[in-house]
Amino acid sequence: SPAPDKEVTVGFSPSFPFINKSILCTNHRKNTITSLSGAGDGFGASSSLPEEKTFGEDQIRPNDIIDSEGAMSEFFNSNVEWSPLFLSMIDDKSAPAMSFLDGDHGGEIEFQDLSPWKQLEPIPKDESKTAVIAEWLDKVQLSLLDMPVDETVPGQDDLDMNFIEEGKRILAISRFHVLESKSADIKLRDELFMTCWSELAELRRADEADTGSIILLPEYDIGDLRRFADMNVMRPLEWLGISGNFEISAFKKGVAAIRILHGLSDIPTDEVLAEREIEAQKAYEESEKETDGLEETDILE
Repeated sequence: SPAPDKEVTVGFSPSFPFINKSILCTNHRKNTITSLSGAGDGFGASSSLPEEKTFGEDQIRPNDIIDSEGAMSEFFNSNVEWSPLFLSMIDDKSAPAMSFLDGDHGGEIEFQDLSPWKQLEPIPKDESKTAVIAEWLDKVQLSLLDMPVDETVPGQDDLDMNFIEEGKRILAISRFHVLESKSADIKLRDELFMTCWSELAELRRADEADTGSIILLPEYDIGDLRRFADMNVMRPLEWLGISGNFEISAFKKGVAAIRILHGLSDIPTDEVLAEREIEAQKAYEESEKETDGLEETDILE
């Protein structure tokens, strides 16, 4: 039987709902597919299909044909005041963006009152915004519980991996933001741009693996949000030569959201886990031998 449920908070606020860590264990199952004749209705009692993934192929950019060089020029010429931040994030002077940016790459940026980028709090203090975050966390937890898992397949299959990958991404989020306005609001577009790039800079500065931010937009159209994420975050990160450090996705679970993840680690395979277990056992046995040797020396003395 599975271990007793262990509850841990996501983020740093005790007012947020609990994420039950046992749901991230493939031993914990709610929906099960079985090969037994007449047992259940496939994907859970409601026969619902699996939800759209928030990563991988389901997060490819919109099918828009664009002039990449022209788009790059338009982006950097329209955001000249952000050039110091863009330059600070570049590791390699051969990055395509260097053709459109004046100055040296790398270095630190300063947070000043007049700078367009801001040092944002990891969690909002406004109760209406924390309520939106709490509702979203409820929905993503339920979406994990509703994921189908095939218990007839030994080891980790595609369903198991999807379950684990989604859970891993939830646990990586430690910074939360809520922007309240509609897609057509120009002011919101500027606030969204500022929030995305301020968070990218903060995650880059901290340089910690498996960390991330979520930006929730209750009134934003998901189609508009995906186009925004593509043209204002995903492609620019490629132009800066640092897209490999981040995973960006725009999706809707209750409310539309942009998720920014930094330094996401790979999930070890069954083979890797088995190798680690063998290595750990060897290390333990060596430690026991050394301890036994010290005890024998003490006795002789």
